[in-house]
Amino acid sequence: MKQHVEKLGVYAFLVGTVVAILLGAFPLPVQWLGIKVLVLAALGIVVGYLNVQDHELQLFLIATLTLIGVSNVFTLVLTDVPVIGATLVNIFQNLLVFFASGAGVLAIKAVLDVASEK
Repeated sequence: MKQHVEKLGVYAFLVGTVVAILLGAFPLPVQWLGIKVLVLAALGIVVGYLNVQDHELQLFLIATLTLIGVSNVFTLVLTDVPVIGATLVNIFQNLLVFFASGAGVLAIKAVLDVASEK
């Protein structure tokens, strides 16, 4: 059973990454943006919950926080890239939604773990 759950987490990571890239490369109409964010966030939550082991938790959270922290710089730089700049910004923002939602679940898990140890 554990092996099936691990595979589900790997598949969710692959699907989430591909979906984030495809939806960034081929933007949806404005009325679908909420659904896009919901799908990416749900996949990120599944990845965070199933894929990241306890010994990887701290590294994943630090990496995600770093990614979120530099996202404004990446967005500013990528916006100036001719032809594909806007597409790269869309892809990057989709990946941020995907990873940040996984980090949110893991942050809650970490807080609960710390609180339960006392």
